Amino acid sequence: MVKREIDRGTQTAIVVSAMGRTTDDLLETTSAVSLSNNTDQVDEVLSMGERTSGRIFNATLSNRGVRSKYFDPDDDEWPIITDAKFGDSTPILSTCQRRIQRHILSCLEDGIVPVLPGFVGRTKDGRITTMGRGGSDVTAFLLARYLPADECVLVTDSEGLMTADPKLIKNARPLPRIRIGEIFSLADSGTKFLKSKALQYMDGTFRVRITSNMARSLRSGGTLIVGGFPSALTAELESPQPSMMITITGESLSQNPKIMKEILSKISAQRARILGFSANSNSLIIYLPCQRGRRLVKKIHESVLAHSEMTAMAVRNNLSLIRIVGFGLVETPGLIATVSEPLRKSCLNLYGIFTIASSIVLLVDWEHRQEALRLVQMSLRRVAA
Repeated sequence: MVKREIDRGTQTAIVVSAMGRTTDDLLETTSAVSLSNNTDQVDEVLSMGERTSGRIFNATLSNRGVRSKYFDPDDDEWPIITDAKFGDSTPILSTCQRRIQRHILSCLEDGIVPVLPGFVGRTKDGRITTMGRGGSDVTAFLLARYLPADECVLVTDSEGLMTADPKLIKNARPLPRIRIGEIFSLADSGTKFLKSKALQYMDGTFRVRITSNMARSLRSGGTLIVGGFPSALTAELESPQPSMMITITGESLSQNPKIMKEILSKISAQRARILGFSANSNSLIIYLPCQRGRRLVKKIHESVLAHSEMTAMAVRNNLSLIRIVGFGLVETPGLIATVSEPLRKSCLNLYGIFTIASSIVLLVDWEHRQEALRLVQMSLRRVAA
């Protein structure tokens, strides 16, 4: 597949992963011989899977008449420089950019195909590091970002991203495209490809496609990932208008699909946009814009009166939703406490918090929204520092 692209004149850089279970086997071996406390030695061993794949792939290209060059982490020209957090290192972006453009881009301009082992880095003082699960994707995205590339193609043993895990759902189908915000929500929830650590290096300057190693061409099939996502944690107001919170209580409401459908149908009939929704066994909470709120509240109250399972409802108006998004959301311990504590100290009440994998939403008083937003943004800047 690579040779066909080269024959077409496409400038192509290659990043390879270890074969099969190589990395897992090496990790088990290092544990068996008690190397686990010597993290730099463990990374040196774990890097061998990708480094072996790189040498094999480079030799294969050469045997097929392709001018190629293997880059090893021990080489002076190695481009991926990281911090010294062994086992889960982070690339130093400014250094990587400079070295990629100096060594990898010049290689491509000379008509030579660079072949790099993914997953592997090197500290400034020359020690081998590894970047954790998804590390090969990090390497590929860094090359795509700084060369710059038109497209980054991830070649796997699957047709692409699926509608569900095919091991659990037999009729799961490949997705032709998916937004990056959606894939970020799935990345740490069991999906096979693209850990959130890798996704943060997609800056929107290049396309990303996941395709099968059985495809006829690097250009065909697979799943196209579209859109962008903040690379750092950011906070913004969800809506320029005030919002409302409708709380409905009753017995086993969330277990009654008829009631749930009726309420959602009334919201849909009023063309109201649901900003958020949460439920437990005895209550439902719906977050909506205040516009058209009075008429909608009357409609929902009719449902409360019509069903014995529903007890009562309450409405709180003039709220503002502050949404926090960005990579690092899942990986930042205590983030909710970090952003809520300054609000407490300033006597700004939180009327609710709800979270999903890709965002945290805080509900504050509409009149104090700007002050609350400022405090939250200051908290996030401290986290980043």
